[in-house]
Amino acid sequence: MLSEEEEDGRAGAASGAATLAIVQSRDLTMAEAKALARAVTLRYLRGPRRDFWYQLARFLSCGGLGVVMAIAIVLSYSARYFAPLLIWLAGIAIAACFVGAFAHRARHVRFIADANRTASPAGTRHAIDDRGYTVAHGGMIIFIPWSGILDLERLPDVFLTATSRVQFWAIIPAAFESQDAAAFCAELERRWRAAKGAAYAG
Repeated sequence: MLSEEEEDGRAGAASGAATLAIVQSRDLTMAEAKALARAVTLRYLRGPRRDFWYQLARFLSCGGLGVVMAIAIVLSYSARYFAPLLIWLAGIAIAACFVGAFAHRARHVRFIADANRTASPAGTRHAIDDRGYTVAHGGMIIFIPWSGILDLERLPDVFLTATSRVQFWAIIPAAFESQDAAAFCAELERRWRAAKGAAYAG
C-alpha cells in the first residue's frame, strides 16, 4: 500500500493531483546497483548506436583484430618457418584484447554501481504532484517539472526516469519495502503522459 503521507495528500487534495510519495527503506544491494548500472548503460548506448561515426569507429576497432589474424595467415605462407609462432602470437593478442574488454566492462559496471549506491541511499524520497517529480536525499531536493522529463522506462527490476540522454533517476521497487512502488511508478507515468498530452494539445 502507499505511505500515510500519500493517503493524507490524497484525502486533503480538494482539487488537482494529490501529492504521492514513497521513501527508500534500505540501501541498494550490490546486485541491485549493478543491475541499475547495466540498465543505465544500455539505455545510454542507444544514442551512440544510432551515430554513424560511433558505429564506424566500433567497426574499425573490431576489424583491427581481423586484420591482425589475416596478416598472420599471409605471413605464414610467405615465411613457413615462423608460421606457427606468428599464428600463436596473433591468437594471444586477440585473446588479450577480449580479456581486457571484459575486465574493463566488469570494472566499469562496478564503478557505476558504487556511484549508484551512494546516489540512492536509504531515506531517498520520491514524490509526485501536479507540478512534477521531486527526489530528495541527504539534504538535497531535486525538482523536475513534467516538461523536464525526457522519457520513462519500466524494466523488470528498475524504473528509470530520464531527464536527458545521460541523466536518470531510478527507483528499485525491492528497496521500498512495505510500499507499493509499482503503483507509484504507474501513477508517475500516468501523470507524465497526461502532462505531455496537455502540452501538445496546448
